[in-house]
Amino acid sequence: MDRFVRWGGTRPARPPTALLVSRASEAWWPEDCAAGRVKPGDSDRCWTIEEILYEFLLKNGYTFDVYYLDQAEDLAALKDYRLVILPFAYSVSRAAFDRMDMAYKAGANFLVGERQGEVDEFGQPYEKPLLAEWVAQGRQAGRIGVPAADLAALETSRSFLPGMAAIVDPLLGPHKDLTLWRYGNRIEGLVRAVSPREQYVSFINWEDKDASFEAGLTLPDGQYKIATLSSARPDSFREGRIDGQKTASAETLRRFALQLSSDEALSLYVAPADRQWGQQ
Repeated sequence: MDRFVRWGGTRPARPPTALLVSRASEAWWPEDCAAGRVKPGDSDRCWTIEEILYEFLLKNGYTFDVYYLDQAEDLAALKDYRLVILPFAYSVSRAAFDRMDMAYKAGANFLVGERQGEVDEFGQPYEKPLLAEWVAQGRQAGRIGVPAADLAALETSRSFLPGMAAIVDPLLGPHKDLTLWRYGNRIEGLVRAVSPREQYVSFINWEDKDASFEAGLTLPDGQYKIATLSSARPDSFREGRIDGQKTASAETLRRFALQLSSDEALSLYVAPADRQWGQQ
């Protein structure tokens, strides 16, 4: 990305999603499991659920920033995100909840993976889960999503990806930047947007063979051009073409085909067609 910036690109803006990691939950959950105070007694679950959601976002084009739920002073920034995800919110302070509620009232949607603030930051149980009523109201309003099934049990099933996307995509709405059609290939992709009309897109093929797939970008109507940089030729920027054309419409870029060689990484810089490229 820095090379594109030096070449004439712009630094990307904040992604639409924030992931809230809870170190206090990672401390209190295993301790309460060992003491028999919670069921199920899977002491690793606080890390397992976090990893499942982290990998889902990372591998499926959902660009995100990471925050710590325990650092309430940093959570004022949540109001600037479209979607806030809490993988395992067992321990939640009242100060952190107040910041989340402020973000919710400012327009942020939420995904609550497991747990709803059963204990405070010191591991002391609340009379009832701190987030329970808030989550129930948000679900009724269609602004807080909660997986219906056990994520750890569902992760390896074919229904996991479409099931998670069915929850996450409506919460993101028009802020979902990238769609992937992999056709069984191990392709990862992500988007870092500068503005709605200027984006960095990266893909990597983890297969030990060439892999074909399709990608879709969410862009306003208009004509766009693409500069590419491949790991196969890391010192050379190239002019990207779609169907032999130097420019492509937003409609065309909503679904276009790509092929990568084994282990190849490809970065695209997508900008309005009238944008002047810089110099390498």
